[in-house]
Amino acid sequence: MPNFVQTNPTQIRLIPMGLDELITEDHLARRFKYLIEGSDLSRFESKYNNFENGRPAIPPAILLAIITYAYATGVQSSRVIEEKCKTDHAFMFLAQFLEPDHATIARFRAMNAEALENLFAQTVALGVDSELISFEELALDGTKIQSMGSRCQFVNTDKLETKYEKCKLIIKEILAAPEEQEAAASKRAARKLRKLENKLKNIAAARQRLGEYESKPKRVHLTEPDTRLMKDNGTYDAMYNAQAVVDGKTQMIVQQHVTQNENDIKEGPIAFDALVSEFGSALAGTKVLADVGYLTDEFIQKDKVGGIDLLISIGAQAAPGSSKPAVGRQFMTYNAKADAYECKMGKTLRFTHIKNKKERNGSIGQYRVYQTSGCQDCQFKKECFLKRARKWEKRTLIDKAIDPAVAERKQNYRNKMEASANRKAYKRRSAIVEPVFGLITSHRNGDKFRVWGLKRVSGEWALHCIVHNMLKLMKYAQIGHRVAV
Repeated sequence: MPNFVQTNPTQIRLIPMGLDELITEDHLARRFKYLIEGSDLSRFESKYNNFENGRPAIPPAILLAIITYAYATGVQSSRVIEEKCKTDHAFMFLAQFLEPDHATIARFRAMNAEALENLFAQTVALGVDSELISFEELALDGTKIQSMGSRCQFVNTDKLETKYEKCKLIIKEILAAPEEQEAAASKRAARKLRKLENKLKNIAAARQRLGEYESKPKRVHLTEPDTRLMKDNGTYDAMYNAQAVVDGKTQMIVQQHVTQNENDIKEGPIAFDALVSEFGSALAGTKVLADVGYLTDEFIQKDKVGGIDLLISIGAQAAPGSSKPAVGRQFMTYNAKADAYECKMGKTLRFTHIKNKKERNGSIGQYRVYQTSGCQDCQFKKECFLKRARKWEKRTLIDKAIDPAVAERKQNYRNKMEASANRKAYKRRSAIVEPVFGLITSHRNGDKFRVWGLKRVSGEWALHCIVHNMLKLMKYAQIGHRVAV
């Protein structure tokens, strides 16, 4: 017969409950505690007004230590954090046995957006002081993160009217019910009536927001007005666009913000101005790397401002020595004097006429059409023409109608980016910024925001960036280790 260890669950034991004995000296939770305690938390403390009366509040240092450690370990749910403060030794150590409830944790996270932005700036300053941020290479990019609102709650004008009429009809039926109905049914009807009245308020607010848009059609979200319908990985969902500028030395985040824009086309100048405002002359000689989504004339004009070298992708390029021909729109050269495009095979596409085209937002945009003929004998026509093309006689290029000076500026920048040194420097972009988004959204489960509204979402994105920077400080500068016991 096998011999097993005998247990006695009724045996009384003396279990030490000292805080320092709950976790090891080099535990991650302990490092977060030391980092938070060494930070300036006056922005958080100024939110409290219980100086003379009221129940004593849980110190912000304790709540911040709990939340940052939770985010670092992939836990964002306030209810899960509450449970862990009762059962997990690391959380019990950080909470110092106070056991904050989920409402306190969620409220603290939601109401301290500006204070979290300030704490993020402190982590950047620590990185600069510790020489973990060199400003030699900065990579700018964005990632889509799901909001709390469901994509099913996006409505247009027609759907709004349908929902409004349906709610009105149900309310009318409830009010027309006989008064002598059972008490339980009456309570259910009252609850349903309150829900329908709140829904009518949301519909009225959505109607007002739809009326504020200049162009039609537009969709608005019934329950989270700030979120937008964005496409990510082939599907549409209610999302925000989170932006980050990452330093190339240790992948610390030096600037971040959240936008409602689906693409990154307007975000380059915003991030650039924020960097210059924050760091100024320290950016002289810095290379700022961004993908083709940021390629705009406004952003190009900031090249060399303050000594900053902008390296923005101009799209696909043929590799040096490649046998693949450099053909297609991205390889055509614009001649401002002749107002024409020249392809690598010697053909010239000349301006023919202006074409009006309806934009996605409903407005009418003007496009310039350039054409050339005699392409049917070109050996690279299949690579140059659209895949759906059936005739090869005439190559057409449709370009947004812009000032020739702007077109020339873009062409000069294209020539700059075709230089081998700049192409080599740009290749570092994905290795700098993409792993950061992977760590936050996948490894730490930060693929969905846990708060509502743009302001609070900005605070939570700052929280994600704070945790990321603190982990880098612990790893490379050993900040967060206790020097003396």
